[in-house]
Amino acid sequence: MKKTEKQGINQVSQYCLEPLPVSKFIQSLPKSIDIYSMKWRGTYIGIKKKLALAEYLKEMGVFSAISVPETVDVIGHFRAGQSKEAMVKHIERIAKSYNISDAKFRVVGVQLMDKNKTSSLTFRRMFKQIKLPNDRRRKKVVLGMINGDGSNYHDMLAVLAAKKVTCTLAKTEKTIVMCSEEVVMKKDKS
Repeated sequence: MKKTEKQGINQVSQYCLEPLPVSKFIQSLPKSIDIYSMKWRGTYIGIKKKLALAEYLKEMGVFSAISVPETVDVIGHFRAGQSKEAMVKHIERIAKSYNISDAKFRVVGVQLMDKNKTSSLTFRRMFKQIKLPNDRRRKKVVLGMINGDGSNYHDMLAVLAAKKVTCTLAKTEKTIVMCSEEVVMKKDKS
């Protein structure tokens, strides 16, 4: 993350990836990039049911009763040495074992490495205050880069089609955060 300050206005930049489900994220990676480690999480929360209230319960002050069926939360970790195809098969099998859609499995943190093992990128799941058109959400979920090592990591960002998210924080009576994003381009090696 890079910070710049001007007269009460701060700008913070960070490279980010889209938060695809685990299997789609793995499949979207180019052949030139390997997964060194990945933390993931799959969550299923059952649908809430409103329970009927008897009149005597209403007279006692009960105004609502809700039942939440089974909730399943699966957390795991892939380590170096596994092929991308094996990781996708593992997620599909884990999802089937716990009866959760594989689209519900998300990347929590990931460390990526180039084939030569000279450069690496580390991303973590986080929120950014990006307001999209016709979007009521106040924050967008992204995989934000928290570390980049090696001489070639900027080119890795370009290959991954990372976006540079720049947030401007302006202090008035309240702190205001506005973010924008731009696609990372390869640097010229001249």
